[in-house]
Amino acid sequence: MAGARPGNAADTAWALLDDAYELAQVVCLRFGYYDLGALAARCGRDAATKAGDPVRAAVAAFRYTGARLRRGDHAGVLRALDRAHGLIESEHSPTADAVRTVVHLRQARVQARLGARDRADEHVGEARRLLVSGIPTRPYYSVNATPANIEMHHVEVPVELADGTTAVSRAEQVQFLPDTHATIAGHHWVNVARAWTLHGDRAKALAALQEARRIAPQQTRYHPSVHETVHLLAEHGRRATDSLAGFARWAGITLEARCPHRDGVPTERGAL
Repeated sequence: MAGARPGNAADTAWALLDDAYELAQVVCLRFGYYDLGALAARCGRDAATKAGDPVRAAVAAFRYTGARLRRGDHAGVLRALDRAHGLIESEHSPTADAVRTVVHLRQARVQARLGARDRADEHVGEARRLLVSGIPTRPYYSVNATPANIEMHHVEVPVELADGTTAVSRAEQVQFLPDTHATIAGHHWVNVARAWTLHGDRAKALAALQEARRIAPQQTRYHPSVHETVHLLAEHGRRATDSLAGFARWAGITLEARCPHRDGVPTERGAL
């Protein structure tokens, strides 16, 4: 049970239940069952609030924002993230700072979707500041307070702002270590594919999707942004290449079905 504090039996039981719901959420999301994943996240959040650990409660609040983000509830997500910060306001420990790091990264993503570039970059900068202070990288399962996660979000900010040029430029500076978690590296390459799509280079976009597939095949197959990017590549190219068609078959994507989009930018994005 990652990060659990010593306490009475009831606290331990609630913490274990929170962990169980987190595992259920991960399994549901990996297989594309987003409604069930949201339900598991909500149940985990409720269990965590009874575990006697404000840091765990903040982590659970952070987890649940992923489901709300998929529904486009940006205002609700920002309120929940502010609440997560509030839950650990009086907690001064490396573990609490690790949680603050990932909360800032999620705030960066939301602010970018709202078009607030400066605020988004400020949150990424705050995450960097916390990282160099010395924090545990994974005190809880869904808390990934690593340089790789920060770099992934640094690239994602301009992607969400539909600024492909900046995103591609930032991506060229990223070099992951061999032990980088597969979900982070895979998500990064999904972002790179979106960046190259915005930039107008279909070949490089497809190459990035293939790299995401190599690193994190399960995540890539079900990631909403992957499906949208494949549709956009097919639409903008007027026809699917053999390589794109092969990737689409692997991911279970029917290219004849058009994906809703706005000005060539995917409108539904995945959240990790």
